[in-house]
Amino acid sequence: MALLFLRVAPAHHDAVVAALCRHPEISYVSTMLGRADVFAQVLVQDDNELWRFLQNQVRPLEGVLDTEAVLEVAVHKLWFNGRVPLSPTSAP
Repeated sequence: MALLFLRVAPAHHDAVVAALCRHPEISYVSTMLGRADVFAQVLVQDDNELWRFLQNQVRPLEGVLDTEAVLEVAVHKLWFNGRVPLSPTSAP
């Protein structure tokens, strides 16, 4: 598993997110504030496959300015309660 941090030109943000979401190798995509604009979690067989995926699928996307891939080597806790917070417009 690799964690991808992408800097994306603002005009291309939605298109990059949509393109990432179409790939079966991508298990999670989110918009971020901070060091990156888009975060994605990618699951591939090995380092060579990760390299090919980045070179052929991610880096060529129009608007991708920079990519950083971080390898996850061990998961020590994974927790998600499944609840989605209320949006400000739907709060009582």
